[in-house]
Amino acid sequence: MRGRKGLLFGALALAPLLAAAPAPMVSVSDLDALVGRWMDLRSAIADEKRSWQARQEQWQEEIRLLEAEKKKLRDDLEEFNRVASSAEQDRAGVLARKEAMAGALKDLHPVFDRAETRLRTWEPLVPVPLREGLAKGLTALPATQPQADKQPLTERGQRTATLYTVIESLHHECHATQEILDTGAGQRRQVDVLYLGLARGFAVSTDDQWAAVGTPCEGGWVWQSRPEIARQVREALQVLNRQKTARLVTLPMQILDPTSTPAASREVKP
Repeated sequence: MRGRKGLLFGALALAPLLAAAPAPMVSVSDLDALVGRWMDLRSAIADEKRSWQARQEQWQEEIRLLEAEKKKLRDDLEEFNRVASSAEQDRAGVLARKEAMAGALKDLHPVFDRAETRLRTWEPLVPVPLREGLAKGLTALPATQPQADKQPLTERGQRTATLYTVIESLHHECHATQEILDTGAGQRRQVDVLYLGLARGFAVSTDDQWAAVGTPCEGGWVWQSRPEIARQVREALQVLNRQKTARLVTLPMQILDPTSTPAASREVKP
């Protein structure tokens, strides 16, 4: 039915042309063939139009996807530039801090040099029986400037802090030891010694007949014979060693004023 309608419409469309042309009469079969070719052409045009529309939709979809990918790449590039800029700023900050730390560490060299020099002066001021916690650290102190420059600052700092901590601890405690001291006239004898920190020492012989007061000096400890305080020194040692009930014991102590040579006499009770 549809073919007949198409044939009819085709014939109607071609009728004016056929009527106007002075050509000879065309047979029905030729007319039918002509209409068929015209229908095929219309069908091909319609197919091509649908194919074009399909390709157009496909291309539009591809364009949309490419635009989306382009936007994503642009966003990624902006993010990368932002991160790169931030990383560069961080790197610059790290380099600045590194340079500052290097400068600070360089400034620490003379500080440690002075600290280690002062620590060496402490060695003779610490009684031999109390040097156990200091001996290893003092021996490790660099003897020359090239040796000091080769040692890491962290190692020097830890050692210096440890030594000063030990010295500070010795300063704040009382110590009871036994030593061999020169008691005069070339005689040496074993005595019991009480150290009040590292500021003063009191020695007494085992028979309580001789006593002395010790003072730290640059070359070591200097002992001044004071036999009259033997009983007090012995009693103080017994209290420290918990051999007697805790009590106040009076011992002579001379407080030296660094601004004047004369020394003021004062009594302290450990």
